[in-house]
Amino acid sequence: MKTKLLGILALCLGVAYAAQAQFRIGTTDYPTLSAAVAAVPTTGIPTTIEATMNHSMTTAVTVNSGQHIVLKSAGGIFTLKRSAALLTSLITVQNDATLLMEGIVLDGGALWDQQALTVQADTTRTNSGLMADHPLILINAGATLILNDGAILQNNHNTGSGDCAGIRNSGKLTLNNGSLIRLCSYHPAGAASGTVAGAICSTGPNSVVTMNGHATIAGCMSEADDNDAGGIFSGHGSLVMMNGNSSVYGCYSKNTGGGVTQRENKFIMNGSASIHHCASKSGGGIAAYTDATVEMQGNASVHSNEASELAGGVSLSMRGAGGGATLHMNDNTSIYNNRSKKVAGGVANESGRIYLQDNAGIRNNQSGMNGGGVALSGTPTAQGTLYMAGGRINHNAAKTTQGGISMDSHATVHLRFGEIAYNTASESGGGIYASGLTDTIRISGGRIASNKAPTAAGIGVNNQTVLYMTGGEISGNQASQKAGGLFIGSHATNTPEVSILGRATIQNNKAPVGNGIFMAADKNGGTVSVFNLGGTAYVMDDIFLEKDTLNPAPNGDPLRNKFITLVSEPERRFRITTDTHHDAPYGRIVVVPGTTTIDGTTYTLADASSYADKFTHSIKSVVRGLPSTPTAQKLILGCYDPDMITILRTPLGKPAKVNVPQTFAVKNASSSISGYTWTFAEGTPASSTVAAPSVTWTTIGQKQIELKIFEKGISYAPGDTMRCEMVAKRTVNIQGKTIDFFVNKRSTSGLQTGLSWKDAFLNLDTALAVAGKGDRIWMAEGVYTPAGGSYVMAYDSVEVYGGFGGAESAIEERNIVAHPTILQGKDSSVIRIDGNRSYPEGGCGVSRGARWDGFIITGGMAKQGAGIFNDNGSPTIVNCIIRGNAATHEGGGVYTLSRGTCATGSPLFINTEISGNQANRGAGMYNEGGATNLLNVTLSGNQARVSGAGMYNAQTTGVKVMNSIIYDNRTIASQILPNIVNMAVGTEYSFCVIEGIDVPNAWNLLGTNAGDNHTGILYFAKPGFNTNGGMVAGDYRLKDVRSVANNAGWNPPIITAGCTKDLAGGERIYDDRVDIGAYEFIPKNLPPTQLSHSVVINECEHAKTKPGKGIHSVPSRENFTFTITPDEGYTLDELEITTGSKWQDKDGGMKKTKNLDGSMTVVFRYVTESLNVRFSGIKPTANQLIEEYAAVWADRNGIHIRTDQPAMVQIYTVMGTLSYHQQLPAGEIALSLAKGLYIVKIDQMVQKIIIK
Repeated sequence: MKTKLLGILALCLGVAYAAQAQFRIGTTDYPTLSAAVAAVPTTGIPTTIEATMNHSMTTAVTVNSGQHIVLKSAGGIFTLKRSAALLTSLITVQNDATLLMEGIVLDGGALWDQQALTVQADTTRTNSGLMADHPLILINAGATLILNDGAILQNNHNTGSGDCAGIRNSGKLTLNNGSLIRLCSYHPAGAASGTVAGAICSTGPNSVVTMNGHATIAGCMSEADDNDAGGIFSGHGSLVMMNGNSSVYGCYSKNTGGGVTQRENKFIMNGSASIHHCASKSGGGIAAYTDATVEMQGNASVHSNEASELAGGVSLSMRGAGGGATLHMNDNTSIYNNRSKKVAGGVANESGRIYLQDNAGIRNNQSGMNGGGVALSGTPTAQGTLYMAGGRINHNAAKTTQGGISMDSHATVHLRFGEIAYNTASESGGGIYASGLTDTIRISGGRIASNKAPTAAGIGVNNQTVLYMTGGEISGNQASQKAGGLFIGSHATNTPEVSILGRATIQNNKAPVGNGIFMAADKNGGTVSVFNLGGTAYVMDDIFLEKDTLNPAPNGDPLRNKFITLVSEPERRFRITTDTHHDAPYGRIVVVPGTTTIDGTTYTLADASSYADKFTHSIKSVVRGLPSTPTAQKLILGCYDPDMITILRTPLGKPAKVNVPQTFAVKNASSSISGYTWTFAEGTPASSTVAAPSVTWTTIGQKQIELKIFEKGISYAPGDTMRCEMVAKRTVNIQGKTIDFFVNKRSTSGLQTGLSWKDAFLNLDTALAVAGKGDRIWMAEGVYTPAGGSYVMAYDSVEVYGGFGGAESAIEERNIVAHPTILQGKDSSVIRIDGNRSYPEGGCGVSRGARWDGFIITGGMAKQGAGIFNDNGSPTIVNCIIRGNAATHEGGGVYTLSRGTCATGSPLFINTEISGNQANRGAGMYNEGGATNLLNVTLSGNQARVSGAGMYNAQTTGVKVMNSIIYDNRTIASQILPNIVNMAVGTEYSFCVIEGIDVPNAWNLLGTNAGDNHTGILYFAKPGFNTNGGMVAGDYRLKDVRSVANNAGWNPPIITAGCTKDLAGGERIYDDRVDIGAYEFIPKNLPPTQLSHSVVINECEHAKTKPGKGIHSVPSRENFTFTITPDEGYTLDELEITTGSKWQDKDGGMKKTKNLDGSMTVVFRYVTESLNVRFSGIKPTANQLIEEYAAVWADRNGIHIRTDQPAMVQIYTVMGTLSYHQQLPAGEIALSLAKGLYIVKIDQMVQKIIIK
């Protein structure tokens, strides 16, 4: 994109500007743009003004209310340049007026010292050239400006409040590949005041700025000292949207928002939009404040920006009475490689909110002081918060403290999912460090891992910080001095409160002192620190309690004003010690020697020999007043309590079954266990001495298990050792091979065990969690939404059936039509097949024994596989409708991936409809490896933005399609064969109806014709696209005996599959031969059909139609509408359309309406017969005179130039590179050039030309 902008600038240098430029409306010429605009009616009629010569503007232009103008170049790049005498705005667009500029460059006349445009922000540039009083363009409220290609550039502006150098917008501004370049605002002499922006200042409750395609704002700046932005300022209700590959780069603001500043309302980044290489004092990329919201979606990014003080990437702040700003990061968005010379390399959040989810990331940012990734702060009434439901804060660095997240008073972090990892700090706080007052850290999931710092590598808390951890893990962090996992500090008046409860995990952290947790001694005489440790928590690393040497208590208590609450519950163990050499197991509290208070009772020990039974407090104990002798620094948890031993059985959470091996082990077993003896009643083997034995039972019922554990014990002093021997007894219920589980969301009574309709589960998630190999799940009718985003099948040979009323006793009694069971998506794939696991009883992956039967799968939204994401599985999908799902990349309906150890990735689809899905590629189905099989499947009505609307086979081997329909799937991009893309080997089709196989060489692209394949009219009850090409809910039953699918399939495979009913509940083989597709033609099952007529749209050279080439249907006596859009460089001015119908061709049955964008809408009125639509008369726009003595045109072989006199000819590529330069004699020449867009300059006249 940068090269393209350089090309635009190069073409503007040395251009000759005519004193009497020409502007043409129809066949009438006007000498100036203002004169041409004045001639445009104010009655709302769209009018095109063609600019034929470059123009030096001496008069400002106003587009008045009611005027709708398309200002376009007659050829080449046309330039409007400000004259030295005109220092006001060049163009004003009034309320209820529209100006569309196409291929126009508006030049403000500032020379910028002819400095090169680079990707980096220039923070030292000074103004030069013309200095104007106003922006180049004013868009008033209710007005619209659209910039297609072209550019607004080179304007210097002495500004006041609410102004900018480029465009001041109070209406609607759209940039479609347009560019704003080198627009600079300065304050006039005197005190600075008001809002100032370089390129765009958009204000007002209904103002909108939209950037599409490769729209660009580059090299712009604001030198003001107040609220400003180098690129865009949006406020007072204004909305900004960046879509596609739009970008803001190389912009600079002296104060805030190097790229963009948003006040109130929203700033939205979609697609691959980016803000990069911008700079400012605060918010190098983006500054948002006063209730503003920044939404980042898709692959949007903010990267490589710089701030001299705060927030290299994004700054969120609260100004005045308004609230703080909000940042939402979704999908694969990222804020990376930004830098702040002081605080917050990535994001600074003052009293605002940050939400991270999906795969969003804040990574590889750097701060010169603290907060390498994120810096949080707030006020007593407005906390600065960070909420992570996913995403990553990784690989950030701080040159002093707080590499990942800095918390400086009144800040909150809530980690549910995602990770904070691989961050570094040179002094302290690798992952999270809370140093201010009333900070709060809540961790219920996710991980803080692999961070590094001298102190507090994982998390550090000080002052009044509250850390409440009920899940997640702190692991693998490394401190070079102390506190590998968690540092708990102290303060003179405020102390932290830390609770490690629930299923929280602290393990594998490293530090010379305090691998897991380091509790600093109180050296300031402050209040007590609180540390609560729950018995279900999993703390593998040691806990170091620092001795207070500066201000010891009178009795020398090394833990003065500290207390620890130990909640000892079953299933977990601790290692707690005041030095790094003890490895204490789990169970009872032992303190040696001296006097200690436990649970309010004071105990005295003379020595270490009498502790064994006296200090057994296995439920809850509070320990205070530890003795002063050196050995009293050891707080030890002693032997296992037999009742607290948890024996794990694998498969986890699944019923134990006959003849299926079950593996047993002690959960979180201590390394000090020296031996095991297992006894299994009626099992094989009957006993074992290994740590994790595997046993099988051949009969059902309750089976007894006994485990004897031998504990090595703990050494308190040389020669002093404690040994333990415990016996735990448990039972296991062995069940039969197949268990039926029942799900009914309407169930209001029962025990919800899932073992009967009366005791049915309320949701499918619960059933999938407990079902094992061979089990079946029966689901009653209703709409079900997965609690976790997707229904995950991670176990083989589980069968899931829908279509029940809720009282059936046999699967054969269900009716999937009468009792629709709908699986409704929730911002993710509806179903995820996880075929990546091995099983202790043998086997690997998800096989054809796994089954989904009788469901409507709809509403999924995901990057890939919105309906079904099949990860290395081979499930069987039967009697399903996969409809209305949307993927941003591949596989709207189904995505199959086949890679890895367990990879088979070969699902089987039977009697299934896949329709109405959307994606970039493979809207219906995308196969990435494996060998997908389709039997009696209907793939229709799907839409892809790029290719493979029906099915896309990428790197697959052996895809087999039989008895199936792949028809009327459409792509937005023009494709010869839109239904199928096949990049695989071994793809075969037999007994299928496939649209496009009659195209020459079609089978070379589609795969192998294995025989009996057809194309023709299917006569669906209702197609998936209306006559305007819009997607609708189709009805893919066959309504006419003349359907090419009727009685055209092959019986044996569908009989073998056991399918006796079609997808509509009718007989699967109605006549003697099965129909192709998911539905059988059965006349009595269909409503009376309305007579319809076919509309055949033929190939249209140099233009595209919507709907595209093919056979379409229109009900008799109704209108058929389509749109035709010319290719770039062609016009529809001489378009002729014939249909073969006298009524449509000659007697008023055809209406043609030309649109503003050059396309044409065609309506065939009251169609009463079949139509065969053909086109002619589409001519190139470039085949016209550049000047009276010269002409230029293009064909497939290159460019043709004819001159009647000698002329200098220069040809530039679109990037500005000079491709041809020659003085030509009179006559005609042909130049062979590659396909592309060129700028042809003959003497001083410029023409744009396209070689296709």
